Amino acid sequence: MNVLGIGGDSTLAMDKNRVTGDSQDRHIEYGKYLSNLFIIVPSPKRMKSKVRKLSENVTVYPTPSQGFRFIWDSYRIGRKICRENKIDVITTQSPLLTGLVGYLLKRKFGIPLNVQLHGDYLNNEFWLEESKLNYFLNMLGNFIIKKADSIRVVSNRIKEKLVKQLNIPYNDIFVLPIFTNISRFTENLPKINLREKYSGFKYIVLFIGALSKTKNVDVLLKAAAEIVKKHPETLFLIVGVGEEKKRLTNLTIQLGLEQNVKFEGAVPYEYIPSYYHSCDLLVLPSKHEGWGRVIIEALACGRPVVLSDTCGSVEFVANAKCGLSFPPNRPDILAEKIVYLLQNSEVRAEMGNRGRTYVKETMDIKKNAYKYRDLYEKTIELSKRKQT
Repeated sequence: MNVLGIGGDSTLAMDKNRVTGDSQDRHIEYGKYLSNLFIIVPSPKRMKSKVRKLSENVTVYPTPSQGFRFIWDSYRIGRKICRENKIDVITTQSPLLTGLVGYLLKRKFGIPLNVQLHGDYLNNEFWLEESKLNYFLNMLGNFIIKKADSIRVVSNRIKEKLVKQLNIPYNDIFVLPIFTNISRFTENLPKINLREKYSGFKYIVLFIGALSKTKNVDVLLKAAAEIVKKHPETLFLIVGVGEEKKRLTNLTIQLGLEQNVKFEGAVPYEYIPSYYHSCDLLVLPSKHEGWGRVIIEALACGRPVVLSDTCGSVEFVANAKCGLSFPPNRPDILAEKIVYLLQNSEVRAEMGNRGRTYVKETMDIKKNAYKYRDLYEKTIELSKRKQT
């Protein structure tokens, strides 16, 4: 089976030694169950990225553009790939810009289309409030979703929402989470001793992610301001970079948290397991979140999680009883959840152990990559039924 993917992850086109994360490794695993996997991704023109082979049958085609220019460039590249190869399925990372490209290629070549929805952002008030452009993208997403032959979502909650709000047939939607290389976090010993580095603190609460409005770190800081009143021995460790760094730093000062909040900046991916193993719990306070890879990683290291109830992974966290959730606009409730876990070491240990067992059994990419081929086969079947 030959699959053409339209994605938004520019790291697929980068040298591996410059990449943070496991995206390239995951796509190599997907390719093991396909004849060929062709992937088109945006890439800033200044990077001068070239066509890259991730493996013998996984090829990445970078466009010299991002944003709306990506639509034309990726369509042009996709059209060439479809003409030169027998493409069986097109899959897009979202129903937005990549989805539009996939839809245009589907119309031109009659190829079955799978659209992926990694998060609960369509018709989501928090996402719509972030930008006026999102109102247009929301309309586009609602349109493209209905044109897909199959839809892949990361949770049952999102599936039910699509059925209820957009009248998408139940059997057209498939729940498939984002899998991870679990061994990276279970077999490697910590390389950095953060307990030694921050020896003055009893507890470490960890955040890992981009410093963006979506990640909602200001809510974590407001919760921290309440927590340190009862537990001044708590360190809030913020790992990541982004456009919100200056504002969050100023907020930290305003809240009087300079001693309890440390911004670590960017950390090489190889050292990230050390941070999970050193912390007491991970917090992901996002306003909306596709899946939350850091949740899986923290659980693989045996650490409980506290995440906003808009995150895609909140469903399995609740079912596996390996963490707690809170409304993304309620720092007071977040503070309560964190304090509860800090004060109950046995609960933390039990949640962490349950989480580690669960992700080992269900979230390992090496055990689950074949499911993507199954998804594409079902997409072809659905396409044929709709044509008859």
